[in-house]
Amino acid sequence: MGREQLPESAEREGPSIRRQLIQQFHNILKEQQGHAVTTGAERSIRWTGSTTHASVGNVGNAAVVSRNNIRKAMERRKKVFTTAKMPLLATITGAGINGTSALSVITLYSKGGGKNGKHSAVTRIDSVAAVSYFAVQIVEQQFQALFTAIPAVTAPFQCRQFALIPSTAFFTVLLVRPSDSKTIRGGIELDLRDLTTYVTLTNAENQIKEAAKGFRRRDNTNQTQRDDEDSS
Repeated sequence: MGREQLPESAEREGPSIRRQLIQQFHNILKEQQGHAVTTGAERSIRWTGSTTHASVGNVGNAAVVSRNNIRKAMERRKKVFTTAKMPLLATITGAGINGTSALSVITLYSKGGGKNGKHSAVTRIDSVAAVSYFAVQIVEQQFQALFTAIPAVTAPFQCRQFALIPSTAFFTVLLVRPSDSKTIRGGIELDLRDLTTYVTLTNAENQIKEAAKGFRRRDNTNQTQRDDEDSS
């Protein structure tokens, strides 16, 4: 079946409601460009009015708890990925992150040590398990190594897409900084080695689903244990 043709009278009446809404969205977007407020660590300062965070409990004890939590999270990450039979296990276990890694993400959030530790923006990490959430920009594959910065879901509005993902959903950093695409405006082109990693992980959809179940299963178990402790 072909697309239904609108009567000529309807075409003369002007653009559709959908196109009017998209045009209005573009107008608002243009008005807001260049007026973005601070994010990440600077946003924390703007909200609290302070450049320092009040420590909960003993600072030294909190640091020890934080290190222990990171170690346990790394052990759990490796166990879940191993059980799910994930490919590139040596790479995704640590996600290629260390003290010298150059990360190109919007914001990193980490939970502080101690019983009442809170999530806050950080500028440097030594382990993927030290991060609670990554704020990242979504890119979509167009052809082989070419990726567009405007995925199909936001294409009608001509804007980019962002996501806040947990560290368990962050698999690895790129080996080589991607170059600007000469074919796709606003897009990037991956190095062949990073493209190979992307293809390998894309073909492991079933294993990724199993890993996600493993992380959720453990989270539900821990939450039940905490609820039992609170009620006792």
